[in-house]
Amino acid sequence: MLHALIRQSGHPRSAFLEKCAGLVSCTPECVTDAGPAGTANIGYPTVPPDSLDVSIEILPNPPSLNFDGGVFSFVVSAHNRASHPVNVSLPTFAGQPAAPFSYEIRSLTSGQRVAANLDLADPSITTFAAGETKRQYFDFNIGTVVRNRTVAPATYRFAGSYATRSATLTSIVIAPP
Repeated sequence: MLHALIRQSGHPRSAFLEKCAGLVSCTPECVTDAGPAGTANIGYPTVPPDSLDVSIEILPNPPSLNFDGGVFSFVVSAHNRASHPVNVSLPTFAGQPAAPFSYEIRSLTSGQRVAANLDLADPSITTFAAGETKRQYFDFNIGTVVRNRTVAPATYRFAGSYATRSATLTSIVIAPP
């Protein structure tokens, strides 16, 4: 859809990794096509993820089959509370950097879960302007089973993270129709 809106082929960095980051998916091929990130972030202090504030939101809340046919978004936000730009250093686990954005949705009744992360290796995801908030939207739908990005009616715990910083909402009820 972004291609149609910008009326341009390819994956311009300004659209896919800057203005619409978190709203549109940018695969590794998209990042490569977008070109290098530039050098604007050179000299910014490097900070750990706990320097950010992390919050989550469900839109609409509560999700309902009566609204948008049961489609809802789980939004994970990371906010640089500093009055200056920063580079966030992602910790490594087993030699791999932590995922910048991730989520887990777990049924409090059955224990079933869906979880995933955004594996985007690009400075646009770890460089924050002063006071900047980055958001990652994960879209879901209400169905009959818990798998991929589908959840069944039940009571859930929603958790979202930016690297090692997380936020949780408990007892979110997705009611049957």
